[in-house]
Amino acid sequence: MKRRKKYLSEGLEGVKKVGDKYWEATGYKYLGWLYTDKGDKKIAKDYLTRAYDLFKSIGAERDAKEVLSNIRELEKQRVAVYGGVEIGSKGVKAQAYRIGLKGDEFYDLQEVFRESINTTIIAGVKETGAFSKDGIEETAQAVKTLIEKLKEKGVPGNNIFVVTSSAISSVKNRDELAKRVEELTGYKVEFLTVKDEVLYGIAGAVPPKYFYNSILVDVGSGNTKIGYLEKVGDSINVRSFEIPYGTVSLTERASKGKDLRTELAGVLSKEVEPLLKREAQKNPAYLNRKNVFLVGGIVWAITTLQKPGQVEEAYVPLSASDIRNFVQAIRQNPDRVLNPDLSKLKPEVRDKAKKQIEKVKDVFSVDNLYAGSMLLDNISRSFNFEKRNLLFPRYGNWLVGYVVLRGYLEETQAVKK
Repeated sequence: MKRRKKYLSEGLEGVKKVGDKYWEATGYKYLGWLYTDKGDKKIAKDYLTRAYDLFKSIGAERDAKEVLSNIRELEKQRVAVYGGVEIGSKGVKAQAYRIGLKGDEFYDLQEVFRESINTTIIAGVKETGAFSKDGIEETAQAVKTLIEKLKEKGVPGNNIFVVTSSAISSVKNRDELAKRVEELTGYKVEFLTVKDEVLYGIAGAVPPKYFYNSILVDVGSGNTKIGYLEKVGDSINVRSFEIPYGTVSLTERASKGKDLRTELAGVLSKEVEPLLKREAQKNPAYLNRKNVFLVGGIVWAITTLQKPGQVEEAYVPLSASDIRNFVQAIRQNPDRVLNPDLSKLKPEVRDKAKKQIEKVKDVFSVDNLYAGSMLLDNISRSFNFEKRNLLFPRYGNWLVGYVVLRGYLEETQAVKK
């Protein structure tokens, strides 16, 4: 490779000295081909463009046309569809995205499919530490169904990933679940850690310009993940921690007491608040970073029920008072909360809002909504959300980030070949 470059460069300098424009352009063309073979598309395009301009200037139309074809091939957009199936505490969900690449750059993302199936996978885990056989079978069948739907939507089989949330990864008989999924589908399951989820969550929910001045709070059904990215020299570190409760698991824990509300308050004050305080003392960024991106089912539910008119907005601003007001409202008058006034909305917005509200009712019970909002309010108070910018990225979550990063990396490698 080095020898070829040396001979071409020396030859190019020679023809430039004698003023032979045709052979100068030919030299640029050959160097463009050399760097194309090497996989360096940026330099290759630069040389080919010089060759094209020179051929055109001297009227060598046939050669110019050939080089133009080379440039177009180099720039050819590659579009591929990738899908992910997530096994979480609430059930199984699938998403698919069309990922477009131009050269080595990630340039486009379009959602083409999203569906979820509720299962009982987490039921009883707090007591036994293990999934039940029925929960494993139900969940594996749901994974199979969603994989088939992804394929029907045009996602190639090799472009589908099956992953679990960190709440599922920590269960002792997780391998039984993985084995049954593989038996039914042929797909191996990847178990993610809390740190993985934070990284993928930021990739899927936070715009790049906010990477290093924000934290991510992801309130799942089984656990809650909080973290941020930091640059250390040329490296990127993920700081993260887990609250071992999410919207559903906290409800289950609190329901064991004589009174759910009393038990819930006790769990939050004795277990969650001390954990939040310790983490903030270790990493002040949890308190000092200006922006907070909130994701997870309870955040979606609060936004859907409190701000139905913003159902089409990709990023919805929230506030600490929004969270606090929801807690009070769901405690005092849940029927009113679950049936917000939509009369002032435009018909098309009203229809979308109704569908989202019905989904909330299908996914969460009133106790879930109360427990989840109390957990979020507890985090809000501990981390001083009153003085910070809160955003709900409607289409952002860690599964999005996982699919995008995996798909992007694989497609980038394919473009370079």
